[in-house]
Amino acid sequence: MGRKPAETVSFEEKLKQLEDIVAEIEDPNCPLEKAIDLCATGMGLYAELSERLTKLERKVYEVKNLKALAEGKETSPVMELFPQNETPEEGEDDGF
Repeated sequence: MGRKPAETVSFEEKLKQLEDIVAEIEDPNCPLEKAIDLCATGMGLYAELSERLTKLERKVYEVKNLKALAEGKETSPVMELFPQNETPEEGEDDGF
């Protein structure tokens, strides 16, 4: 089974690769030299995922605030994807 070119591997697939590497490193039977090599590979994957996540977060930010920014209505756009609700009023169900 061949590997996909790097640019076509999804974020989720890369994350799964990183999770597999971590699991292999955590195996007490993993030889030290292999664990070190896996760690180096994992750090590279982590750096790539971190960069891709930053780009994705920026896209979400732009989409979320595009209309308000274009209309000049928003001087400081909302940075949170899912703003936290205030604490529930007494007697309200907080969902737990």
